[in-house]
Amino acid sequence: MLDHQTAVGIAESWLRRPVAELLSEASIVAAPARHQDAPLGFFVCTRKSGYRPFDDYDSEIGMEFASRAGIFIDNARQYNRERTTALTLQRSLLPTGLSAPSSVDVQHRYLPGSKL
Repeated sequence: MLDHQTAVGIAESWLRRPVAELLSEASIVAAPARHQDAPLGFFVCTRKSGYRPFDDYDSEIGMEFASRAGIFIDNARQYNRERTTALTLQRSLLPTGLSAPSSVDVQHRYLPGSKL
């Protein structure tokens, strides 16, 4: 169980002061969310007094959740990078201007190959 002073210290170090009330007098499991040894954050679970405190089994489950969360976060980041790269490539392929004789009216539009 975390005492109030420790809970306030943790909340301030996270720059989340309202979290102190959630952590005060609570059992806590904080597992690092990592992927390929890169830290991505923490998976934090709390239980208020009046409920059974977390045990070793709960910590093991929390570590599994944190591990999976790390994979999901990494996949989301990778998807975002790939999407940004594809959009940049698509935009770079668009014509910036059309040259035509003054007697001709030229129009253009871009139609992507698919709508994913």
